[in-house]
Amino acid sequence: TSLYLSMNRIDKLDYDFSVNMSNLKTLLLDSNQIEFVDVSAFANLDQLEHLSLSGNRITSLKENTFSNLFHLKNLNLAGNFLESVQLSLFSNLFNLDSLDLSSNRLKTIEDFTLTSLTYLTNLRLNNNYEFFLHPKSLDGLSCIVNVFVSFEMLKSEENRKCLLKSLNAQLDKKV
Repeated sequence: TSLYLSMNRIDKLDYDFSVNMSNLKTLLLDSNQIEFVDVSAFANLDQLEHLSLSGNRITSLKENTFSNLFHLKNLNLAGNFLESVQLSLFSNLFNLDSLDLSSNRLKTIEDFTLTSLTYLTNLRLNNNYEFFLHPKSLDGLSCIVNVFVSFEMLKSEENRKCLLKSLNAQLDKKV
């Protein structure tokens, strides 16, 4: 089951947003005006596989916002105003394959923030101005295949080292 609510001028997702939607597999909320997402907005969506919140006005997300989305495979948070990512925001997303954090206002991803995303193959970080990767930001990404970054990110020696270390670790595992 899919629900497409893109371009509907939705400005917030309250705690009761997902009531009676337990069988939903795909939820698209792109290009709305969402600024606030309640920590339990997705609590009833335990079968959800695809969630897109791109092109909204989200500035922050609380730690357990996605904690019940055990089957989630694709999460798109591109084109928002996110400035940081909480350490345990993605902690229960064990099946996540693709994460898009591009075109936000992210300054950094702290060490071990993505550690639980062991099946992640695609990570988009491009178009985040003045972005800095901590040395262990990408640790634990044992299946990563594609990391999309901006040229600006590669100007930092620390960012280059972190990316190369992570990608080399994946190559060593495959050889």
